[in-house]
Amino acid sequence: TQTAAVPHDVVVEADVKLDLGASGSFLAASQGAGHVHVAGQIRAAGGQIAVEAGQARTNVTGEGNATGAGTGSVTVASTAVLDVSGGAGPSGAQADGGQISVKAGQSVAIESGALLDVSAAMVRSTSQGRIKGKAGAIQVQVNTTVPAGVPEDTVIGSLRLGGTLRGHDFSAGGSLTLGGMRAL
Repeated sequence: TQTAAVPHDVVVEADVKLDLGASGSFLAASQGAGHVHVAGQIRAAGGQIAVEAGQARTNVTGEGNATGAGTGSVTVASTAVLDVSGGAGPSGAQADGGQISVKAGQSVAIESGALLDVSAAMVRSTSQGRIKGKAGAIQVQVNTTVPAGVPEDTVIGSLRLGGTLRGHDFSAGGSLTLGGMRAL
């Protein structure tokens, strides 16, 4: 598990290549008005990737930190790969696709060329033969932190979808949830 949570900008450079193995997890989070910019490749077969800006974080006891909420934004750059598709890796195999969550207090931009992949895989098991996995889920939310006293219909955050969102499997496909925007 890799975690970065700071009140300033978080940047994953284009030359970064993380492979967290089967069922791994990754969180890049900024609080307040911080920005998260992901340009590198993050892989966690069947795992979880979360990119969050302007979200209120909880401490280790699970108590909320409302002062951390803000107007942060997320950019998933044209060179970025967020991949939780099923498959074999150095630490084992996972047939099911995982979950990708991109949330921002204000805006999210997924640039043309970026790839978010929650596809399933077929893996071979010595005890069960071939296992066909199920695709995972992609969730993209904007305007997640509306300041107190501000009418929700005046919030100006936006979602720009320019990349490839993929969720293939062998029967039903994955799920995609888009939320919080007034226009797409």
